[in-house]
Amino acid sequence: MTESPMIIVGLMSGTSLDGMDAAVVRVRGPTSVELIGFAHRPYNGAERGRIEAVLSGGAIAETARLHVALAEWAADAVEVALELSHVRPDAVAAIAFPGQTLWHEPPTVTLQLGEPAVLAERFGVRVVHNFRARDVAAGGEGAPLVPMADALCFAAVDHARILLNIGGMANVTWVRRRAELDTVIAADTGPGVVVIDAVARLVDPASRYDVDGRLALQGRVHPDVVAELLQHDFFAAQVREPDLGLGLVHQLEFGSGIAGFWGLGFHGRDYTRGRRAATRRVTPHGIRVDCGDEVRPDQTPA
Repeated sequence: MTESPMIIVGLMSGTSLDGMDAAVVRVRGPTSVELIGFAHRPYNGAERGRIEAVLSGGAIAETARLHVALAEWAADAVEVALELSHVRPDAVAAIAFPGQTLWHEPPTVTLQLGEPAVLAERFGVRVVHNFRARDVAAGGEGAPLVPMADALCFAAVDHARILLNIGGMANVTWVRRRAELDTVIAADTGPGVVVIDAVARLVDPASRYDVDGRLALQGRVHPDVVAELLQHDFFAAQVREPDLGLGLVHQLEFGSGIAGFWGLGFHGRDYTRGRRAATRRVTPHGIRVDCGDEVRPDQTPA
């Protein structure tokens, strides 16, 4: 049976705090999704500062105002994406809005800000939200959608495939065959660009991230420092929780990592390159630890 196509707008704002993404897609079925249009609404310095202030323990009033502001910034992204796609709001079946993660500590709690009512009022359509919290409440790790989308839309039909996303966090999905949801294995492999972005902003406050890796290319890797970073319990474990909490990321980012590196007198460009080297090291290790014996070269050609 052929399903009626639906137009859905998906929103995303990751841990890199660079802005809000909006994708307009046409869904014809579980494995048929067409991208119609896309827009990125960057956070400016003041907006990113508001998020970082709340992350650092801001007052309840600041948190409440940010809850609304994030939804307004999301609405800006939706508006531009719809305009670029030549799609009217009344043609949209739903807006999917996960919000901005402020704290993620599975299996105990996950917290996202972004008031969905703002989007519902602005566009007059259904808003689907709170994905992470519902998944944690159901006993999950709070990241329910990426593995499912990988399995339905990006897996191969005739062989197993590993799908790697290096965003703020790096996460991997292993799928035996397209649409075989029961065999999917998914987990975080470690920090992705969230720490690299933070260092880039420390080196150059005007930078949102290390554009084209230019800062890292000017630095050099200090093997001893990279080795010390990789001694953290998360990377050393042979069995671990599949989802990486933000508490651990802040520990790696602002604990002994950056502070210790500057204390040794190294330049920020060196730490940027070192973090890139660490990410390259932990990603394949994480795939082996998280996916285990299921992943073999002869099973996974792509």
